[in-house]
Amino acid sequence: MRSPSPARRRSPRVAGLAGLMVERRHTGSRRLSACTASLLLACAGALGAHAAELARPSDTDLRAALPAATASAASQQAAPLAAATAAAPNNPIDPTALLGGLGQDGVCQRLAEAATTDGDTTAIAGAAVPPVSASQAVAAGASSSGPAGAAEAAPIHPAAATPPAAPVPHPALGFDAALGVPRRPFGKLIYQIARTYALNPLLVAAIAKVESDFNPRARSRKGAYGLMQVLPSTARRFGLPRKRDLLNPRKNLETASRYLRWLVDRFGDDPIRVLAAYNAGEGAVDRFGGVPPFSETRDYVQRIFGLLGFSVLLDAPATAPAAAAAVALAGVAGAR
Repeated sequence: MRSPSPARRRSPRVAGLAGLMVERRHTGSRRLSACTASLLLACAGALGAHAAELARPSDTDLRAALPAATASAASQQAAPLAAATAAAPNNPIDPTALLGGLGQDGVCQRLAEAATTDGDTTAIAGAAVPPVSASQAVAAGASSSGPAGAAEAAPIHPAAATPPAAPVPHPALGFDAALGVPRRPFGKLIYQIARTYALNPLLVAAIAKVESDFNPRARSRKGAYGLMQVLPSTARRFGLPRKRDLLNPRKNLETASRYLRWLVDRFGDDPIRVLAAYNAGEGAVDRFGGVPPFSETRDYVQRIFGLLGFSVLLDAPATAPAAAAAVALAGVAGAR
């Protein structure tokens, strides 16, 4: 198409047509620019997707990273596993128990998931394996089968406490009306005085039997007098100053009962010590912590127990220095 001449272009009709053509040309240019921009945006998006696809690790990269991640996880668990092995060398330990129940397939799956989410494979593998203490590892090994594991897992029962020995029966020291009057000489007198001083009348009668065989005028080589063989020094301690009054059965029984009551209050409910002190003196019982190692005193206690229907097993006599034994024999006070 030829371009109009200058004169023709100046005509209104030609000028209008030229303006219309120029307007159409500009409109086409704008449309072309919009299409070009759209095409450029589409190309940029495609390039970005391709770049993201290129940034994703391939299967080869995953297979190359898997040994390193597994080695890192194994190194984190090497110390607990070594401690558990040292604590129980004979017990087989399940590695899956130390890895929190995850086997090798589970670790690989975690690594693959971490790779698809662009995460740190080493950190994910470390988080998938919880820290295990040495005590938990030993417990896991002990729960497995095997003689050593069974021996360590067996509960330890405390030794059964031995029941306390039953108390040995012994004669009563206190008064009891059910005991009745002793069928001995001076039985009624013994019963009355024993009741006054809250003593067992049968025990008082047994002492009189062993001491003098119920002889009110008996006298020993050591100077003891009467029915209960009371020393004058003991009689003065308990209100009987005159020696000849010890030959009176009532006064003798009363003085001996006062002394016996005093011994019961001192040694408590222990007839062995009470009788040993009546024969050898309370000082000897205190020095030896019980029945003195004197054959006379030991036979004395056993004879009275036998008269009352009881048996007694005395401890072996304690060895004492010769000087202490001589002092004890020289200072005997009581029934002899």
